[in-house]
Amino acid sequence: MNSGKTLTAFVVVLVVSFAVMSVLPDDGLSRACLQEALLAAVAIGAVAFACPRAIRRIRCTNSVQHGMAVGVAVVFAGVLGGVITLAAWGFADFAFAGSLVGEAFPSVGIFAQRLVLLLVVCALTGAFEEAFMRVLAIEAFESLLGAGGEGADWAVKRAVLLSAVLFALLHVGAPDAAASATVILQMLVKFGQAFLFGLVMGVLYARSRSLWPCAVAHAGFDALYLGPGVVLTGVLPTTYASGLPIDTALLCATTALLAIVAVATWKSWAKGLV
Repeated sequence: MNSGKTLTAFVVVLVVSFAVMSVLPDDGLSRACLQEALLAAVAIGAVAFACPRAIRRIRCTNSVQHGMAVGVAVVFAGVLGGVITLAAWGFADFAFAGSLVGEAFPSVGIFAQRLVLLLVVCALTGAFEEAFMRVLAIEAFESLLGAGGEGADWAVKRAVLLSAVLFALLHVGAPDAAASATVILQMLVKFGQAFLFGLVMGVLYARSRSLWPCAVAHAGFDALYLGPGVVLTGVLPTTYASGLPIDTALLCATTALLAIVAVATWKSWAKGLV
């Protein structure tokens, strides 16, 4: 493995990502599709340059069934988030529903349009974030952490942990000075949710050494988690630190489930089962 290539590719994608997100807004599903398409193209191109085997194949192991179980568990966490959103919409008379109050179910045409755009956005986001934060980050960190002569096992575990921390940090913005206690709580829970998600996806990548299982699981989680809210409102959420009760419920419930999945996955990995 060429650590210089993977580290260079990771830094380039990091810089390009911030530039694209600053210049090209994602306000609206159509613009989000354009932004994510550009980001996915850059990230996958970087992987093809620095770590092409992650695109070409899945490493065959005797733990394929366990890996599939991990992906299904992550997708189920997305289902839980979607169910909570639908439940909130069903009880729209209560404050719990937050921004969904008064939202009528869209017509068939609008529903289909929003659903297709959402699926495209989620597929592109899964490919971009997993190429960037799993393939490039873990490969680069693993090479750097293993350069001191420590065992490969410790190097990859630390690389997975470090990539999960970075993934979480990039999903939580700096709090506003006037932020309420609820918003700060939501930001802390969001950090935990993103860290746990990154940990599970990191283990999945470390075992498969392929972009695609991670990208599919990530896309499935996002589509199910975001689907009901996006279909009802036509808007992609820009933050989950909104102060709304529904976002607190979404974050807490999915974080609790992901914690169970992450602990089980990490223990199984340590035993050589995943």
